[in-house]
Amino acid sequence: MRSLLLILFLLCCEPSLAQEAKPQTKLEKEDVIANLIDCSVSILAGKSQGSGIIFTKQREDKEYTFVLTAAHNLTAIRSETNVITPDGIPRKLVKFDNPDVVNVLIVNGTRIGEMRAKGTIIRYSAPGIAGDDLALLHIPIQNFTNSSARLYSGVPKIGSDLFHVGSMGGLSGAESLTVGILSQHGRKIGRNIFDQTTAPILFGSSGGLMSLQSDGQVVGVVARMANPVYNFIIPSRRIINWSKRTKVNWLFDEKLEMPPLNEIYSFPIEDIKR
Repeated sequence: MRSLLLILFLLCCEPSLAQEAKPQTKLEKEDVIANLIDCSVSILAGKSQGSGIIFTKQREDKEYTFVLTAAHNLTAIRSETNVITPDGIPRKLVKFDNPDVVNVLIVNGTRIGEMRAKGTIIRYSAPGIAGDDLALLHIPIQNFTNSSARLYSGVPKIGSDLFHVGSMGGLSGAESLTVGILSQHGRKIGRNIFDQTTAPILFGSSGGLMSLQSDGQVVGVVARMANPVYNFIIPSRRIINWSKRTKVNWLFDEKLEMPPLNEIYSFPIEDIKR
């Protein structure tokens, strides 16, 4: 009995023995932020400057790099030409130039340079009522970043703490981090549904990620700014539905295998929402 009392006394009086257990987390906050910044890139398309999110996929021991962004970042490099087919039918030929994808390198508080690559647009769903305002690019470079984003598959709770990482103000503001909360679901603008957040954004943030602070999973792509703390994102559930319709859901689902690259390129680039 005396031994038991002595142990209880020591636990109560000695902080090193009676410390409260630290909650276990999937990732430390610093790691979450570092990963999000690493998979955030800038998109330069003509005079447009926006943001993008890196997703990578393995196929036959080779890593492939893709960038998810908002389609309205790319409208400046989209063109249409009226043509007549050999059988005399008039058609519109749609062409996209290749945007620059920029990964800014910052080490120990100093910008040491950047990596640039030309992206090829493989899926494009127009902004407005015609589409989902989403686009997917392929970069023919391995290890363009050290991280890959993860897409959240559920519906985040209202009040969830969020991070935004994007090119606020354009390339000069690349990899900027802001914080906020998910303030509401299901805001309908035209035919599309958006989620509402308080995380500050600026022009150049479009196409950038909005993620859970807890584990960094991406809950949406920045799409519209009403004011600095009243903003709209394309929710991840809409991105998943779009990816299924356009045959790129393998990128966001770990259980699905990536098809051959030539098969991916064989599908139509433009997606028109019916």
